[in-house]
Amino acid sequence: MDIKKYIRLLMLVLVAMMPLAAAANYTVDSVEGKVTVSRGGNESEVTRGMKLNVNDRLTIAPGAKITIYNALTKELYTSTTAGRTDVTSLMFNARSQASSSNIISKARVTPRSSGNTRAYTQGSVKRALTLYDPEGASVNADPTQIAMQVWGVMNGTAVPRELTVEVKSDSAGTTGRGFTVSNPLPYPIYINALRLSRSKAGGVELSQLGQPTGCYVLLPGQSISRSQAEGIDPEEAHFLVITHYQFDVDEVLTALEGLRDKSIHGVPEDDSLEVYIAPVR
Repeated sequence: MDIKKYIRLLMLVLVAMMPLAAAANYTVDSVEGKVTVSRGGNESEVTRGMKLNVNDRLTIAPGAKITIYNALTKELYTSTTAGRTDVTSLMFNARSQASSSNIISKARVTPRSSGNTRAYTQGSVKRALTLYDPEGASVNADPTQIAMQVWGVMNGTAVPRELTVEVKSDSAGTTGRGFTVSNPLPYPIYINALRLSRSKAGGVELSQLGQPTGCYVLLPGQSISRSQAEGIDPEEAHFLVITHYQFDVDEVLTALEGLRDKSIHGVPEDDSLEVYIAPVR
């Protein structure tokens, strides 16, 4: 038997063995465009917050998108594939086709509450990162979301989130700087270090303590320390950007530059992407 067919059959058997009470564990986290559900011969429009059963039949219109939240496993299943499907098939296809038009990701943050701004984008699956973070290897934090939240803290229109990780600034001499970050969470975190530019008003650059390609990744229980003994202007403001998913620091810096040039104030309406900002003193 083909391995995919075997896995699908096994998944259907397991679903059939679940108690009926488990049906309430599936909730529509978000829906864009026209998606309908068929129950007992009646068809109705799918709305955010709607409870779904495993055998509910869904019809996804071209260009539409639906994300289902599984409260038991804390997972989000997203599909943009047009056509008819049931909830079980949608979740199976999202798991088996995570690198194409469907994304499955651990719900490391609270499901989004409002707005249409993307919290995440589909990223490339990298072999090395898959070993570190198999559930997050195909998901990128949206750089515009990160930039908006950093910009909000910079211009005083937003308050930094309370850190859920341990951050310590390390003194490294009169012209040095350093930091130590520890990850007590049950999933990886991604970090980079930025600094305010003294040569360009409102500008942000990569800190000498930062990672120029991508970002640092910390597995649960790991710590990282980075320091430079000299050569850093003591008047410069350095800070860490920490998220639950990988991000491209170049794209974040480009987005920040665009916000500065447009003199945009405020934070995104949808702040479900948790971005933590910590100063490096």
